[in-house]
Amino acid sequence: MNTEIISFYSDVDDNTYYSDNAKRLKENCKSLNIPYDIRHLESSNDYRLNCLKKPKFIREMLLEKEKPIVWLDVDSVIHQELKIFDDKEKICDVMFGYNMDANDKQFNVMSPKASPIYITPKPIVYEFLDFWVQQCELNLSTGTKVFDHEILLYRVMPIFAKRLKIGVLPKNYVIWPDTEFQLPEHLQPVITIGVSTTPSKEKGLREMGMPESAIDTNMNRTGYQTVVKRLYDRGLLKKAK
Repeated sequence: MNTEIISFYSDVDDNTYYSDNAKRLKENCKSLNIPYDIRHLESSNDYRLNCLKKPKFIREMLLEKEKPIVWLDVDSVIHQELKIFDDKEKICDVMFGYNMDANDKQFNVMSPKASPIYITPKPIVYEFLDFWVQQCELNLSTGTKVFDHEILLYRVMPIFAKRLKIGVLPKNYVIWPDTEFQLPEHLQPVITIGVSTTPSKEKGLREMGMPESAIDTNMNRTGYQTVVKRLYDRGLLKKAK
């Protein structure tokens, strides 16, 4: 894989969940020969506020590197090489992961996941990122407490979905922890998303108005640690020093 992975980490709640995962993801990338640039950002000690920094970080990294890059949440687990992202600049402006494949009857291009995201240094993409950044910063001054993903879905995509050339990643690039068995036989897991269980996240979800049943599901995906252990057992990860 030639396309570089970017991410950042900022710990909250006096625990090291994100910095620990940053070390792990670096080792994960090294084991698969994936280039990466994973940086520490000063924490606002609030899960939601840290999340709202993501679009600005992506834009700054794209401007710095001046080449296609891939945003990946720092607590993600990579199972195999990500060559799908190489040489896609002429085909699409961005690529998103979705819960289903593009040929599914219920597929909706307006409902991407917030990780992974393939981004190219094109004027329309900078415009897209600028608007996402602007809406995240505007959110800080309003009483509506949402995350970067909700802003992407409900503020940004309605304006940019038809203006961007959007690539669609296969659904095995956005796997919930311990649900690999639900994939069709011809698909192998590529990326398992991480699920933070920090108190600050739970607080943010509740303030956003998420139902308690959904919060419980979101906060209790313990299968994530099982996925990480499997990678260590297969020799795809080394213990961070």
